[in-house]
Amino acid sequence: MTQWIAAACAVMAAFIVSMLVCKWIIVQKKEGWLDKPNDRSLHDTPVPRLGGIGIWSGVAVGGGIICGMLQQIVDIYFLAAAILLFFVALLDDRKALPPWVRLFAQVFAAALVVFGAKLHVSWEMLVWTWPWVGIMVFLWGINLYNFMDGIDGFAGMMSVVGFFSLAVLGLLHDQIPFLFLCSLLVAASAGFLHFNFPPAKIFMGDSGSTVMGFAMVAVSVTGWKQGIYSFWIPLVIFSPFWVDATATLLIRLYRREKVWLPHRRHFYQRCVLAGYSHRQVTLAYTLVMLLCSASTIAWQLAGGGYNESVLPVSWIVFYGLILFFSNHILERKQRQSGLAIT
Repeated sequence: MTQWIAAACAVMAAFIVSMLVCKWIIVQKKEGWLDKPNDRSLHDTPVPRLGGIGIWSGVAVGGGIICGMLQQIVDIYFLAAAILLFFVALLDDRKALPPWVRLFAQVFAAALVVFGAKLHVSWEMLVWTWPWVGIMVFLWGINLYNFMDGIDGFAGMMSVVGFFSLAVLGLLHDQIPFLFLCSLLVAASAGFLHFNFPPAKIFMGDSGSTVMGFAMVAVSVTGWKQGIYSFWIPLVIFSPFWVDATATLLIRLYRREKVWLPHRRHFYQRCVLAGYSHRQVTLAYTLVMLLCSASTIAWQLAGGGYNESVLPVSWIVFYGLILFFSNHILERKQRQSGLAIT
């Protein structure tokens, strides 16, 4: 009972601290903290972009309260990599760093986790047998949130729903430390989302999005290693995020575009440019993510009595149909609006 009381206090502290820090940043609204609109932006007025400070302050305070329990599941290498990514991204939020500096920090953080935490020691885990594959997975996760953090409430809502779903799976398997870790991330993200939901008063910034992307992969891998779920479960839960980003990247590569340059070709960006509001797009993606989460939780409750490929293949078919039938609709609406998508 004592650990549950401590955990409840930690979760509440994470939410309150995150919300208070974000509120302070909004009130200060210092010049160097503002994300000013440009020709690639989907917002019209300058908005503070240091929401990551609020999120990770909340996680740090809440984690400090239950650090004894979290030590059972949080590897020191994961923590060191997250801290490195946070401070490099924070510097980038204040003053844009050269791309090679950010990439070097991200590669180093990914290598630190893959080699330091020895994630590749078990030959059954094919992805970790080849360390470079593990590094690429973490690099993609780190940048995934950054790519998709482009409209109000989007990334924050995905974090709340995604980590809440993982927390439920941890509870179902009586993995209490994992449940507490995910709950802290949910609470801190919710504190930020209070001010980020459309119309946003604060953005997550690189200090929030890159570390959150790292946390998504790290926590997903941790749950997998703990035997809580199969490797494809978090892939389905977070699929609204990575399917959009991956499909967009592959399409741009196919068209021989310069993929390292900013653009507005993500599906969610095209929805906004077609005339849908930030709130409508965010809620639509949230609904899909809730369905993804519900299907995986139901699958776990049912004991996965069918072939494990059924659920992920079903979602792949679903996304394929959505992309195929909605593409021409968005193109028509964008032509009517007269807004460029490049």
